[in-house]
Amino acid sequence: MKRTRCPNGSRKDKNGICVKKVLGETQITQERVNGTCKNKRECNKTTRKKRVSSDRQTPRSIYARKYFDNKKETIYLLDKIHDDTKRVLFQVNYNDVEQFLNYENLHHNPKIDCFFQTIFSLGLQDVKNLKKYSRQVNKHGKSGVDSNNIKLFIKDAFGLTDDEPVEFSIYQMTNHANHSKRSSEVISKKIHKKFNANLKNGYATIIYVERLYNNNTKSGHYIVMYKYNNQIYFFDPQKKTRKNVNGIFTSTNIQDVLIDRSGNIGYFTIDNLKSPKPLLNTTCPINYVG
Repeated sequence: MKRTRCPNGSRKDKNGICVKKVLGETQITQERVNGTCKNKRECNKTTRKKRVSSDRQTPRSIYARKYFDNKKETIYLLDKIHDDTKRVLFQVNYNDVEQFLNYENLHHNPKIDCFFQTIFSLGLQDVKNLKKYSRQVNKHGKSGVDSNNIKLFIKDAFGLTDDEPVEFSIYQMTNHANHSKRSSEVISKKIHKKFNANLKNGYATIIYVERLYNNNTKSGHYIVMYKYNNQIYFFDPQKKTRKNVNGIFTSTNIQDVLIDRSGNIGYFTIDNLKSPKPLLNTTCPINYVG
């Protein structure tokens, strides 16, 4: 049987009868044939998958949204523990102790990005910025972020005034001469005694660990100290190896966390805080030693 074509301006319906096209009627040009579209231009408009930023798919971004999104408790800088406290230890509340146990490292090969890792674990900076800082400092940095730049960061992040100065202090616990094997447990006990009364339960602070070496050299490293169930724990977010609360990833003994022998402890305090300060700026720039 000879096939006939419909006149111009018409088409065959499902019964094979030629009918006129209706103005505005959807054309059968976007059907997929073997996974492709007949009309590629129209197909792209209707079937192409929406691209999602790769950053939102990383474990670090998922971690940030899980623990620090707007549905979580606001992060506050604590003003005092005792009524007569004038100078207070820098400390912020954390939402869930799981944020330390489930931490996602910023960089696949962390070197000197310890400060950026530390503030990321506390939710104090935007993850996109911190991934960039971590990458840059590990590649081009010489010694990370110094205490003066950290003081400026704390001031900017919480909107502190000049009447609320941030200070950095060193707690002298040891020296090269008495830096012996037995000093490990002694040092950890001293830290607990020094900070236990000044760190509130459910809050965390940043501490600077000064490493001492037998050749009279030293280096520094930033980690988190937090209080959970009225017990002080130490957490090194720069570590790649994950261990549970009873392992070296987070521990009540600072030496377990660091592995390397540590000496003196640096910490940050703030004067004249009259009320808790909410975190205001998670995008303020952070300078590192390049």
